[in-house]
Amino acid sequence: MAKEEIFCGIKDVLTNQISLPEDDLIREVAKVFGYCRLGGNVEQAMKMGIDFALEVGEIIRKDERIVLPEK
Repeated sequence: MAKEEIFCGIKDVLTNQISLPEDDLIREVAKVFGYCRLGGNVEQAMKMGIDFALEVGEIIRKDERIVLPEK
């Protein structure tokens, strides 16, 4: 799964949830892609997508939570 695809899932989840701790975001994004349980590979892929989105400034960490930046 491409990090850009995962970012689209992250954006979808955060649009509805506003902000989430990273562990909860990983679980919710995995659900978007149809994964009921987290395995090592799924969790690693979700973290890769989160790291990518943080690097390009599409999401930010705020008070131990991940949010979409204000535009």
